[in-house]
Amino acid sequence: MSSFDGLDLFGSGPCTFTAGPRGSQWARKIDLGTNDAGIHILGAHTVSVEVRGRLTAANAAALKAVTDALDAAAGNKGDLVDDTGRTWPDLTLIEIVYEAPPESGRLWSIPYRAYFAGL
Repeated sequence: MSSFDGLDLFGSGPCTFTAGPRGSQWARKIDLGTNDAGIHILGAHTVSVEVRGRLTAANAAALKAVTDALDAAAGNKGDLVDDTGRTWPDLTLIEIVYEAPPESGRLWSIPYRAYFAGL
């Protein structure tokens, strides 16, 4: 079961976790204003993870409760755990994007993207 800061924010529907770049940030030396060949290491990438999915609920009121819970976590810091148990410690939920209006059918749902970073 996935979670953020111990809360099941994504479990109502399907979701995927994508970790950002790993390793070091770099720039070509010429882009930094020198005539030297080669690259310059700028430092390690900030840990970042994107969670993309669809929140689902039985009715409009229940979907609002699910989105309210996700919204309330914005700015919080905690451990992010994916469905396989992989854990990213001490990430901050920095942005939530609802990609479309809520849709109704058998279930109510809304697609989202949530961005986390180690700040």
